[in-house]
Amino acid sequence: MTQLAAILAVTHGAARRRRPAHVPTTELPQIHGRNYARLINDRLLVVMRGLVDRLVIPELSSIVHAAELASDSLTVDLESWATTLTEIISNVRIQMARAVSDKELAELIDRQVVSGVMVANNHLNRTQLRAILGVDILGADPQLRSLAAGFVAENVGLIKTIPVKYFDDIERIILRNVQSGRRAGEIESEIRKRWPAYSENAKLIAADQTAKLSSQITKKRHGALGITEYYWRDSGDDRVRPRHRKLGDMSRDGKIFAYKKPPIVDVRTGRTANPGEDFRCRCTAEPVIPGIDDPEKKTRRAPTYAEAKAQYFRERAGREKTFFEATPEATHEEFAKREKSFVAVFKMQHPEHRAIEKKTKAAEKRKRTGTRGTR
Repeated sequence: MTQLAAILAVTHGAARRRRPAHVPTTELPQIHGRNYARLINDRLLVVMRGLVDRLVIPELSSIVHAAELASDSLTVDLESWATTLTEIISNVRIQMARAVSDKELAELIDRQVVSGVMVANNHLNRTQLRAILGVDILGADPQLRSLAAGFVAENVGLIKTIPVKYFDDIERIILRNVQSGRRAGEIESEIRKRWPAYSENAKLIAADQTAKLSSQITKKRHGALGITEYYWRDSGDDRVRPRHRKLGDMSRDGKIFAYKKPPIVDVRTGRTANPGEDFRCRCTAEPVIPGIDDPEKKTRRAPTYAEAKAQYFRERAGREKTFFEATPEATHEEFAKREKSFVAVFKMQHPEHRAIEKKTKAAEKRKRTGTRGTR
């Protein structure tokens, strides 16, 4: 008997509970992705940039000068400047490996990223299951440590590719521009223009990997409890991919998916995935509970307009809290501006909103003026 089945048997009435209208989401707060991006920046990007500023930029003038001499003279080795450049970049790679070891990265990722995601995921899943069951059933799962170890090893390899690609890019930029006869200052300017792209790439990796880790932990926790099926829940904003929104709509209409048989997320290729497994996917799996979600009848009605509106304001309150915790100096006008996309999606999903809103405003106006509506 699974832990979930045992709890349902002991609590008796829990098996006859109805799923509440609003179930809290387990979408991981963005702060964890930002923390990981900050780690990558502080321990990799800053070091990378410092090495290029110290060991590469000062040598550009001599490399350009050597190339000019080679092109003007038959006695100068045409390849000498290119050899010098290769040696400089090789030295930069060596210095980078000495400055940031795999062991140090692994310890930082485990302590600053994995631990935070595990704590947040535990709280989110505990809150969600308590809302559905009315009892607290989530316990420790020793299998999570092996999952965490795999995540750490994979991510050390992943983020170590950033400096490899960066130094390759720097070498290609210098080779191409020197051969084109450009000056050292122009080459330096082009090198610096490439920097923002690597900073953005670090943010993308961080957001994607933390979301993937959280979804993997949720899947493990569900498996340990004997939960094998779920409702697909999308994030409900305008950044949700059309196919993922379609899966969310299917679950809102009662469609249930199984972890062992994930749905198709790319119709063109037939690729399948569970929530959170696709690149930068923020969707989550809402557990299907035997006895609460009747396995004989895998359908349930879509929420009414009133329920959807109430859920929107609950989610808005959560987003507002997260926003001001992350940026305490921000104003309410800034939050309202960010919230516009969520409002637009809600109106798009509920076309009756405009008519209801118009009728409500008209009723309020009649009440204030004491007049009756025209027939």
